[in-house]
Amino acid sequence: YEESAKVHKDIETARASVAAVLGARPSEIIFTAGATEANNLVIRGVMAQHPRASLIVSAVEHDSVLVPAHEFDAQIAPVKPNGIIDVTALEKMIQDNTVLVSLMYANNEVGTIQPLKAVSSLLAKVRADRKKNGNSLPLYFHTDAAQAANYLDLHVSRLGVDFLTLNGGKIYGPKQSGALYVSAKARLVPQITGGKQEFNMRSGTENVAGIIGVAKALAIASSMRESEAARLR
Repeated sequence: YEESAKVHKDIETARASVAAVLGARPSEIIFTAGATEANNLVIRGVMAQHPRASLIVSAVEHDSVLVPAHEFDAQIAPVKPNGIIDVTALEKMIQDNTVLVSLMYANNEVGTIQPLKAVSSLLAKVRADRKKNGNSLPLYFHTDAAQAANYLDLHVSRLGVDFLTLNGGKIYGPKQSGALYVSAKARLVPQITGGKQEFNMRSGTENVAGIIGVAKALAIASSMRESEAARLR
């Protein structure tokens, strides 16, 4: 019992470490086997609650977003020639039944950084209008930040996101490790069930080494973020 209690404490210490980097609560961090699983959990976990609703993903998302999105009523938001999302076009695409917008933070092929704050402000306006019109459907904002964690601010309140995906392998941590931020205000249907681990959101015996590894890698990346970004510039 003492050994298992120690392992549990190590997991929760890692969870608190990830939460600190994101400006989140430990209870809002779910450990996964990488970004692909986290992205699938967000898309399928949201759309399972609203099967007749629609979602919007950008044209430059990773396949772990694009492929599950196409299982539902998905619209593809265009980007400009510079690879940046066309916010004006995005605004016109949002319908009364849109429940999720997913926009990659930093692109994994060309490195473009998307204006998450501008999109977040747009979605806040849409939510306010919906409330006035009696539309109670949620409108969630997800970002795949797998490629951003080494260089960019990950504070979820400043970004204005409801879900944020992290991948251990992209920040010099263990492969098959990752984390998903899920806002306390958001709801997901779990996609892996039967064990009740990770707040019943991701069942299965915890990958303790991977969890500790991704938390440590994120802490190191966060401490080096500004100097590393300056070096690359």
